[in-house]
Amino acid sequence: MPYLVVDTCVLEKAQNSDFSALEILAKVGRDCKYKIVCDYEEEILSEYRKHLHSNLFEKMISIMIFKGKIVKKAKADIRLKAFDPADLKFVQMAASLPKCYIITMNSNYNKIKELQQKDSRLRNIKVLTPEEAIDIFEHSY
Repeated sequence: MPYLVVDTCVLEKAQNSDFSALEILAKVGRDCKYKIVCDYEEEILSEYRKHLHSNLFEKMISIMIFKGKIVKKAKADIRLKAFDPADLKFVQMAASLPKCYIITMNSNYNKIKELQQKDSRLRNIKVLTPEEAIDIFEHSY
């Protein structure tokens, strides 16, 4: 099963009524075969909660955890100097899985394509915008 690592900026945009960001969360929560993956140490969930400014989104994250739409896995132990330390946990999470999409609106992740040529542990990662992810979801059924 492919997993999704959702960058915090997507949650922030969803809170500010960005329809693509909202749609990603709704599709995963409602009927998508993909699951959002977070780390056992809860660094990613802690960051989500720190940036959530709405009880509605807090509740949505809790429901998704309860329904098994957000799952926990171990992160890969990789260090990438080219990456912003705040974003590294998302890359480590994605690198630990056989197939993973990072959903983001942050251009910092464009470095992954370049790094994939040098580091085989990153080759399983594909970086998508929310719009690109929605297109994949719609064509995978």
